[in-house]
Amino acid sequence: MSLNFDFSTMIERLGQAEYDRITDSPFEKGKWHPVTDALIWRCMSLEMRGIDEKNVDEFIWRCKFLQSLTGTHDMANNKMDIWITEQDIRNHIGLSTNVTQKTRDQWLRGFKNHRVRTMKNPDSKTAWDMCAEAAKETETA
Repeated sequence: MSLNFDFSTMIERLGQAEYDRITDSPFEKGKWHPVTDALIWRCMSLEMRGIDEKNVDEFIWRCKFLQSLTGTHDMANNKMDIWITEQDIRNHIGLSTNVTQKTRDQWLRGFKNHRVRTMKNPDSKTAWDMCAEAAKETETA
């Protein structure tokens, strides 16, 4: 399923000029601002349908929680790493997507299960052994 998004409520709230100021890329005309692009995709990782007046605090909480574990968000095609701030999120109130909404408890359980599953080393190899194997693969490539 594709990720669909809508900014009509945000445009109504801000007006076209302010919406354009917030969402237009400073790097390339006709592209999304890296923060806007990140928040569209962040809806998927946070499993939230969008940002509105009722859920903005939950969106901020999940975003801060995720960033505390994963660090900054890579933006602008690896040109910079940026922390998404509370103000960045509040600026995007009105963003909506077709992401399936999960409660905080559902999201945390799913997040925990995903993290545990992806952190497992099924071969019980040491990190040193895995690096040695990767180096050999690089040599033969």
